[in-house]
Amino acid sequence: MNAVKFLLDFLAKPENVLTSAKHARARVAVCHGCDKFGKVEPVPMLVLPGCTLCGCPAITKPRTLKYYSTEKGEVVETACPHEDGNKWAETDKKFINQNT
Repeated sequence: MNAVKFLLDFLAKPENVLTSAKHARARVAVCHGCDKFGKVEPVPMLVLPGCTLCGCPAITKPRTLKYYSTEKGEVVETACPHEDGNKWAETDKKFINQNT
């Protein structure tokens, strides 16, 4: 799937790409308890709270189910990048199972 198709799919059905607000808040709560949570600078001079491993702000990545990775050139599932494993896994199971 290329970036343009991903964008068109997102515009047609954003619920396939975005979490609910409640799900995102639950993910952010996990982030706040993580040793890798801190300040990130996604663009120069814009400092926000977020993940110091991946550099994503807490206001963006926790809100997505999948995204287009420019690094990989494909759509990937959104997951916590912690070296001990995906710290969102249990939270995601609760919310994703509710919606299926």
